[in-house]
Amino acid sequence: MSGFTSAAAQVFASSFQTDDLCQMDAPDMADDIDSPDWTEEVTRPLDASAKLKLTRGLLVMSQADFAALLGIPVTTLQNWEQRRTAPDAVARTLIDLIYDDPKEMRARMMRRNAA
Repeated sequence: MSGFTSAAAQVFASSFQTDDLCQMDAPDMADDIDSPDWTEEVTRPLDASAKLKLTRGLLVMSQADFAALLGIPVTTLQNWEQRRTAPDAVARTLIDLIYDDPKEMRARMMRRNAA
């Protein structure tokens, strides 16, 4: 979902003149420094710390709640997120699984913890 309401979209669209956009030629658009071409940008993969922070933020969970969900001490989660220590291979696998489908994995882990 784009986040635009229909009224906001209309205001946004009305601020542009169609003729102005049609008259822009390709070199003008290609030189636009506000929208660089990222298609060939090389990025590094996310590490466990970044995956934990992103997932926890997406799920809107505190460190205490997320640590309880994972079944680990809060200090361990804090150390991982701040890159003071690195999770072992099993923990990294769990982090990858949660990162790939955070909402479903949270539901599964909550069912497991409730049992």
